[in-house]
Amino acid sequence: YNAVAIVGLDVVPDKYLVIVGALAKLEEVKGVTTSTGDHMIMVELWTRNNRELTDIVLQKIGKLGGATRICPAIVLERIK
Repeated sequence: YNAVAIVGLDVVPDKYLVIVGALAKLEEVKGVTTSTGDHMIMVELWTRNNRELTDIVLQKIGKLGGATRICPAIVLERIK
């Protein structure tokens, strides 16, 4: 995998559990956490390249329905 991103999501409350479950089932998603702070849900997403990353964010995550904000941050270097 050449592109890794941490994606923060905010969702409408009545879709929260449905979206968390759907994210956990995606092959490219390596981790899903619920959180406080800037985003309700944090996702670790691994893809082969940036094009695939864009497609996953827009086509799979974006079309789940109920997401009000999707904020991907591309990982440049893993230190630990």
